[in-house]
Amino acid sequence: MAEREDIVRGLEFVAAEARRVGSLFSDAHWARTASGGWTAKQVFAHLAATAELAPRFAAMLAQAPAGSNPRAGLDIDAINAQTVAAREGKTARELVDDVVNGYTSLAEFVRGAPQELLDARAQFGAEPTALSDIMATNVVLHALHHLYEAATAT
Repeated sequence: MAEREDIVRGLEFVAAEARRVGSLFSDAHWARTASGGWTAKQVFAHLAATAELAPRFAAMLAQAPAGSNPRAGLDIDAINAQTVAAREGKTARELVDDVVNGYTSLAEFVRGAPQELLDARAQFGAEPTALSDIMATNVVLHALHHLYEAATAT
């Protein structure tokens, strides 16, 4: 099970790396396509949305009946498309700030979350696991993966 402080450090690292990586980009780089098909700017929009939605997803997962898979009923692609489109008018610099602020706030959410929430077993992938592991994998590693995609966009 992922430890609270490990998740917090991971989320804070995402915020720091978002600021660092975003500061490296020229204006042209923001329009380059990342390996996932989004532009670097759209990747940052997605990360901002992820940070914003994560506390609600955590509550949804923790409250789901045992044996259910809440992700099965979600159209993740549609949610991603909608949340990225909602940020289309933002500048790249605004999106960097949104990601930094979002992951910093998410770290504070995890820092203050009841231990019962972090320990709750939920399913957001193939197997049920502790919500803390879902946060560590599906939020922290997910964000770092996308930051790498944005940084290597061509």
